Amino acid sequence: MVRLVEEKIIFDSRWRRKIALAMQLPQISHLKNSSIPQTRVRRPRQVHMVLLAVIALALSGCGDTREPAASGGGDLPTGLPQAELAAAFEASSAAIFEARTAAELAQIRAGNQVSLAPSDSGLRVVATGNDPSVALPPFAAGKKFILQITIDSPADTGIQLFYLAGGATDYSNAASHSYVSARGANVIYFGIDAPGVKDPLRLDPGYTPGEYTIRSVVAREWAR
Repeated sequence: MVRLVEEKIIFDSRWRRKIALAMQLPQISHLKNSSIPQTRVRRPRQVHMVLLAVIALALSGCGDTREPAASGGGDLPTGLPQAELAAAFEASSAAIFEARTAAELAQIRAGNQVSLAPSDSGLRVVATGNDPSVALPPFAAGKKFILQITIDSPADTGIQLFYLAGGATDYSNAASHSYVSARGANVIYFGIDAPGVKDPLRLDPGYTPGEYTIRSVVAREWAR
C-alpha cells in the first residue's frame, strides 16, 4: 500500500511539472531579433491541443490502477463458502435429483462450444473455446436446493452455474454463482434459493478449452 501511495505521489508530481511547462509555452509578445520586423506572436492553436492532451493523460493516470478482472467468471468466488454449502448438503436427506451413471448423465445437453460423449468415468465434455456450457436436466423449477457437481478439470480455472428466476429469459452473471476449480478432481457446491427458479440450469464447466469429465450431479433440498 505504501509503495502504491509513493508511486502515485511521484506520478502526480511529474504530471504537475509537465502541466506547468505546458502552461508556460510561448507567451512572447514581440520578437527580439532587430533584423526581423517586430510583430505580435499569437499562441499557436497547437499549444492548446498539447495542453489538453497533457491534462487528459495526467487525469487518466489518476484513476483505478488495479489490473482488470480475469475473463470468464470474473472475481471468484461469488457464492456462499464451500464449507457452509457442503455441510448443508450433507445435513439434507431430501434428494431432488441424482445423475451418477453414464446413462443418467446423458440427460445433460450440449450448450455453447462443447461436444459431449459418454465415458467410463461419466460424461466427457470437450470444450472448444473459453466459454463452454451445458444445460442440466429439468429438476430445479420452484425449488430451493444445494447442487453438488463432481467434475475433473484439465486446468486451474473456474466453474459457474446460471439460473433463471422470475420473468428472466436470459442468463446473466447477476443470477449465477462461480467458484475456483483446480486441475484434476473437484467437488463443487452451489446453493440456489432464489424465488421462482426455472429450468434449465446452465453450467459452465470451465473458462478454458480442454476435456472435462462430469462424474456426478446431485441436488438436495435446502431448508433455510
